[in-house]
Amino acid sequence: MDASAAPTSDCEPLTEGLRMSDDASSGEEDNDAKGSFTAYPNPFPTAFQLSFDNNRGEWFNVVIYSIDGEIKARYEGLSADERHALGEKLEPGLYFLRITSQGKSETKRLVKR
Repeated sequence: MDASAAPTSDCEPLTEGLRMSDDASSGEEDNDAKGSFTAYPNPFPTAFQLSFDNNRGEWFNVVIYSIDGEIKARYEGLSADERHALGEKLEPGLYFLRITSQGKSETKRLVKR
């Protein structure tokens, strides 16, 4: 998703951090050393499962943003050793997940039907 041609708005400073490349990641993560996060199914009807493919007992935080940059949910201290069902209270639409672990972050796109 390339939002560089989108008109600017009051939300521009917030959404600037959410701009993504085609691989839907922030480019800051080190997948070889830390593994990566998986959110499925996508699109999801009720809730999605968030898991970490390299379980090392780490913790991570998740912030879910709407397409206009509004924070819709925040989860802190989630264990990488578990799968987490998230998004049940979200309305249908497009969302961005900012996942942060040990100073690295990754952004994922999700759609709720």
